[in-house]
Amino acid sequence: MLANREGDHSLTVHRRQSARDIEGCTETPERCNGSIETIGKSPRRLFENAAMGIFRADRCGQYQEVNTALARLYGYDAPQQLLEDLQTDTNQLYVQPDQGQRFYAQVAQQGCVQGFESEVYRRDGSRTWIAQSAEVVRDAEGELLYYEGFATEIAERRATGAALRQLEQRVDEQAAALETAAAQLEQARTQLIESDKLSSLGELVAGIIHEINNPVNFVCGNLTPALDYVQDLLALVDLYAEHSPQPPAAIANFIEDIDLDFIREDLPKTLTSMQLGTERISQIVRSVRNFSHGNCDCMSVVDVRVGLDSTLAILNPRLKPCGDFPGVKVVKDYGDFPTEIAGNSGRLNQVFMNLLSNAIDALEEAWASSRLASGDRPEIQIRTHRDGNWGCIHIGDNGLGMTAEVRAQIFETFFTTKPAGKGTGLGLAISHEVITQQHGGKLECESAAGAGTQFIIRLPILVA
Repeated sequence: MLANREGDHSLTVHRRQSARDIEGCTETPERCNGSIETIGKSPRRLFENAAMGIFRADRCGQYQEVNTALARLYGYDAPQQLLEDLQTDTNQLYVQPDQGQRFYAQVAQQGCVQGFESEVYRRDGSRTWIAQSAEVVRDAEGELLYYEGFATEIAERRATGAALRQLEQRVDEQAAALETAAAQLEQARTQLIESDKLSSLGELVAGIIHEINNPVNFVCGNLTPALDYVQDLLALVDLYAEHSPQPPAAIANFIEDIDLDFIREDLPKTLTSMQLGTERISQIVRSVRNFSHGNCDCMSVVDVRVGLDSTLAILNPRLKPCGDFPGVKVVKDYGDFPTEIAGNSGRLNQVFMNLLSNAIDALEEAWASSRLASGDRPEIQIRTHRDGNWGCIHIGDNGLGMTAEVRAQIFETFFTTKPAGKGTGLGLAISHEVITQQHGGKLECESAAGAGTQFIIRLPILVA
């Protein structure tokens, strides 16, 4: 930390008096006249050739001496030019004139201030941001003589930080929007199938994907220059360290306070996490696009494994741990499944959504009642294989299972065992219709109370 020249005792005794000195100061620069050799107890050559701006100001905050680096920070060629322009009022440098008064008032009250950020004018009228650190210098009686400190330009650092925060916020917003859109999409699909308007869903999905994908691409595109900015800033810090291996105490203390080593380590991790976030969003976008593909009534050769994976990606938030619920383990066994399956991928995906959602509901209920059929963790098993002229898809869970009476009614329209407001009784009825009537297949259920549930989808294989 920057320290008061006469120690903490002097700072405590004269703190209030120093604050009054700032508010009512009428002294001229000559009143606080002193040699530059006292600044930071460093030689004049170090003062004049330092890479960062160093200054000494009188009790009123008026610059008495500045080095070349500080003059150039404000757009001047030489220190004398800056001092001549500011003969009457240093506050004219600040975009907010009271910033200078606030800075020196804090220094007078606290003894030292580090990293005080202000927006200032340059000689040509342009603006930039600086960070100032300063301490009080007092005489033997504890009277405030002057202030000494340094200033660095931080405009690029502030811009980079703001850009990173904005990018991170965009990632979070788009991830939340995508999860909401996925939930709305599942609900919209059910309603459209009921009214035989599934063909219109393609336009809805295309619009959602387009609106989400554009901002995601923007975020991805800006991460690379953001990383370049960070590398430039770290390189600049290394250059300072190389040319000033023994910085003034104020700088060394500031480096310790901000934990520069931690920033070096954590900042790349922050950018990496943002990249992972955008990659996750892109993956979900692809899954939603695959899920909604085939929204027309036409039939084509489909790969049901792609549809299963896309549906699992959309349901991924429900598969994760939440509160006491440990999450769902998904075990996949994609065996020798035939590729000669003709179907409507969009409607098949809706069936997968219904069956997998029901399985998750059953597992949540079983976990809440501590009655899993087997194992110590909720689990969904997905298996595909060929059985003669049929392509078979098994979707099972280790939940509570169902009685024979319930199993006999599950494909009936509006039949549900779920509480009011949670189930419509349409999901399995629609799934049965999609598989049997639209695809010429079979949808079977194997279940017993306390033994879990397994649905088997059988789709006919195309015959050449």
